[in-house]
Amino acid sequence: MTGTMPSEFIQQQIDTFLAQAAASLSEGDLELAAQRLRMVLGLDPDNPDAMALSSVLEGEVASGSE
Repeated sequence: MTGTMPSEFIQQQIDTFLAQAAASLSEGDLELAAQRLRMVLGLDPDNPDAMALSSVLEGEVASGSE
């Protein structure tokens, strides 16, 4: 799938997982957010939205462990 756009079905899954990840992150459920982001990156390893949310998640985890 490298270099090609995901199919419409896969893109719908990606969008759903991204929305769930963002909601989980805002609710403080970091474990579920991380799980959903791994699902997105498994389907689309170069997804910029998932990478951006992963960075936010890493910041949340780091600030929570201080």
